This record gives sequence, C-alpha cells and structure tokens, in this order.
Amino acid sequence: MIVIIEDEIFASPSAGQLNLLGLFRLGFDGKHRIQADPIYGLSQDTALDRWLEQLPQLQREEVVLALEAGLEEDASGILPDFAIRVGTVKEADWEASPLRLPLAAALKWLSEPLYLLLENLSNDGEFLRVVAPSPWRDHYLKLLEDRFVDINHGGGVGDMKSRVEQIKRREALRMFALFDSDARLPGEPSAQSEGLKHACGNGGVAHHQLRRRNIESYLPVKALMAWANKSVKGSRERRKKVEAFARMNDLQRHHFNLKGGFEKDRHHEIPPFYGEHASNPWLRNGFGETIGSLFHEKDFPILEEWLIRDGQRQETTEILQSIFRRL
Repeated sequence: MIVIIEDEIFASPSAGQLNLLGLFRLGFDGKHRIQADPIYGLSQDTALDRWLEQLPQLQREEVVLALEAGLEEDASGILPDFAIRVGTVKEADWEASPLRLPLAAALKWLSEPLYLLLENLSNDGEFLRVVAPSPWRDHYLKLLEDRFVDINHGGGVGDMKSRVEQIKRREALRMFALFDSDARLPGEPSAQSEGLKHACGNGGVAHHQLRRRNIESYLPVKALMAWANKSVKGSRERRKKVEAFARMNDLQRHHFNLKGGFEKDRHHEIPPFYGEHASNPWLRNGFGETIGSLFHEKDFPILEEWLIRDGQRQETTEILQSIFRRL
C-alpha cells in the first residue's frame, strides 16, 4: 500500500518517535511504500529534513532508503487499490475518502496481514499456491512465508457472506475473498455465490468469483490422468472417467460437477449444454469428494505447462494481481 506521511507530523511532539520509525521500518522491509508530502528530496527545509538531521546516522540512512524505495515500483509491479495519508488527525475516520489516519492507528493497521478469506482453508489455499503464474508465484509465496498474507477459513459461501456483512470497513480494507461461482453453465453463477459477490461489493471487500464452477474445475486433464495411473486398484475405472471427461469441450469441463458427476446434479435438470456426455456412464458419479486434494500432491505435482495449456493463465494472473493491489 502507498502510505503518504504529511510533513507536519514530523514537527508534532505528540507523534511519537518510535511510531514514526516503526512506520518507516514497514517501508524498509518492503511491506508498504512509504512516501512523504511534500516528496522527499524535491523540497528544502521541510519538517522531515529537520527530523532526519536529529536521527543517529544508521537510522537516518534506513529512513532515507525507505523513502527512496517508496518512490520506486513495487516488487509486484502493481499499483495498490488506494493510498492512505498519515497526518495529525486526532482519531481515525474509516469512512473518509481518502483515508487519513493518526500515526499510531496507521502503524497498527498497516502492520496487520492481508487476510485471504477462502471457502476451504486446506484445498483452496493449496489451489492458490499451485495455480499462481510464475511471474507472481515467488512474490506470493514470500508474502505467505512472512505471514504478511494470512489465509482464513471462510466456511462455505453462506458463512462467508455472513462474515462479510458483519465486518467493519477497517477490516474490509485488509481482506480479499476468493470463492466458487458454483456455475452449472457458463456465466450463470449460483444465487448464493452472487449474493456473496454483492455483499463483498457493498462491504468494500476485494474479491474474485471463480469463472469456472469451483477450484476442482482448474485441475487439468493431465493431472487427472496422473491420478488415474497412480492407483494400484481401480486404475482402469479411473482412466475411463478421465478419458470421458477429456472428450468434453473446454466449457463443459469447466462447469461439470467434478466431485459428484451428473448424478449429484440430478435434483436439477441436466442442461442440454452437456449433450450426449450427460448419459455417459463414466461421468455419472464424478471423481469423488476428495479430488481437490490433488492440489496437495507432491509425488506428481501439477506442472505450470499443464495449467497454461488448460487456458487458466489470464484468470489466475488477475487473481494474484487483485491480491497484490489490496496489499
């Protein structure tokens, strides 16, 4: 996030030396982009200049490095959704635009991680690790390792909607939600998924509704074939399922109930969209409720080449960029 420190705060005796240094430490560590108003180096005899002069040399050098880094391009190359200003206001007004915070409140809030709200803590978390495109994956994994991104269990679309509706703007601005569309047909998300999407929009929570049905819909055919061939018992049945699945076109595969098959959708009328595949016995029961665990697989990891050929890169790049913008 871009954090702009207004000049008068450096002359304020109530600002707090440790809080100011703590804010610059966030910039020095690359967690936020710290800037000054007026821009450091372009104006003379500012309160910032006078404050810097009284710092010990090592601290002064670190603050200057943080200020210089704040004017450079972020490591992700992506501009944040918004910037905040830190000034001599008495208390935070979380509804203000632009957001202007007192120093202590800003430091506390900016030190918190970005919370990723996911339906399933385990499979959805691994899904993001696996499908993140290589230009962004290393940066994302480093954020996880540093716990500056923290994965939260949402507990399903309904529970996620309730949580989003109850949070305050202070929390909403440090949250990103990722959830299934549950779309049985292209461009037709379920009513529940649409309800969560609207709740996120109304609550100011950055979010991404998957274009395919659910995370399992992003398992490439080659990963499913590797799963089939791994089985000691029942490998023939598994291969028949994968072969039948592979014969569907892209959009049919993206919206097929991979876990439960057509039988799981019998309470709805099977759309003509699926054609003769709807009567294929190998697709009747799907691949099982645990098929999403393939995102955890270490023995035959899902290769990025498979994901690219599966046509995922545009959407998964959008997801990662959206996460970085909210940082």
